Amino acid sequence: MNKPQARMVCWINPLDRVENYGFRVAFVIEGEDGYRPTGNWPYGGKVGEAMPWFWGPTLAIAEKLADEYNERLGVSKEDASKIIARSISAGLRRTGGR
Repeated sequence: MNKPQARMVCWINPLDRVENYGFRVAFVIEGEDGYRPTGNWPYGGKVGEAMPWFWGPTLAIAEKLADEYNERLGVSKEDASKIIARSISAGLRRTGGR
């Protein structure tokens, strides 16, 4: 039997706001612990670095954009919330909350 493909969802960490840029976008993969912030920060423009995605300027706007992005990926707000909650809590358990 083929294992179903893990879904990816966009997440906005409320603590990851960068002045003059907005909130740094992260991705959560269903079944994986933790999350993956976009790009490199601080960004220096060096070879191999990628500029992070920033959405904002407010948390409400950034979260609305994340919800819309997830819907385009075919993941409802409710399912995205479940995926995020499981992955983030698993990552915190694994690292001891650090």
